[in-house]
Amino acid sequence: AITSFNPEAGLKVTLTAGEGTTIGTASSTVDTTPATVTHDLMRDASVDVQNGKVYRVVLDREGNPVEYKEVTELKDGTNTESKDYYFATTYTAKFELNNATSGKTYALYYDNSKLTATGAAGVKESLRIGFKFGSDFFVVAPFRTQLAKAQDYIKAGATPAVAQYADAKLFLSGETNLTGLNNSVEDADKATFEGYMGTLAGTGDITATVYTWFEGNDETSKAELVDEEALTAKFSFTLAEVVEA
Repeated sequence: AITSFNPEAGLKVTLTAGEGTTIGTASSTVDTTPATVTHDLMRDASVDVQNGKVYRVVLDREGNPVEYKEVTELKDGTNTESKDYYFATTYTAKFELNNATSGKTYALYYDNSKLTATGAAGVKESLRIGFKFGSDFFVVAPFRTQLAKAQDYIKAGATPAVAQYADAKLFLSGETNLTGLNNSVEDADKATFEGYMGTLAGTGDITATVYTWFEGNDETSKAELVDEEALTAKFSFTLAEVVEA
C-alpha cells in the first residue's frame, strides 16, 4: 500500500517513517507534490486506533477465531516464509502552516471528498488507515462503500472483543464530510464538521500517528484473496480560517 498526502497550498505536511514504512517524498506544501509513504507487506490484523493497540487473531483447527492477542512487535515473528510481514505499519504526519507569521488561526480538516484509491487486490476492501492525534482519531476505509461491513475492529480490554467504530469516526469511499464548510468557519462551529483535527496558529503543529492494516474482521480479508498487488490511497487535508461570530 502506498499512501500519499496532498495538502492545500497553505498547509505543510511532513512524514516520518515508523515500523514497516519507507518515506518517499518526506514533505509537501502544495497539491502538485504530495508527500508519500510506501508500506512493507502486511498480513491480517486489527487495530484499536483510539488506544494505539494492534491485535492478531488465534484460530482453532477449523479456522475459527478463539482469542485475540495484542502484539508487542508489529513484524510477524511467527512467519515461516522468507518474506517479512507486518500486522500493521506506522508513521507520523506533522501538519503545520506555511505562513507562521500570518497572525491567523486555522482549523485543520481531513477532506474525504478528495480521497482517491486505486488497485485491484482481492483484499482491498479490508484496507484501513487510522489517524490518531491527541485524544482523538478517525479511520479511513478507502475501498469500502458499505458502512455495516467496514466497522469491525478489536476493542481494547482485558478480554478484547469485536466492536464497531462510530459512524462519525469512519470514512468510506465516496463519502463527503465537509459540505457547507467555506474558507472560514466560526469558532463555535469548527468542531461540528467530521474530520476536524484541531487548530493551527503560528509555529504550532498537529502530529498524527498513522496506522495502516488489513482488517481481519472484514469479510474480504480471506487467504484465497491475498496477493501482493500494490494498492494506493491518496488523502487530502484542508484549512479554514477560524473567525468570531
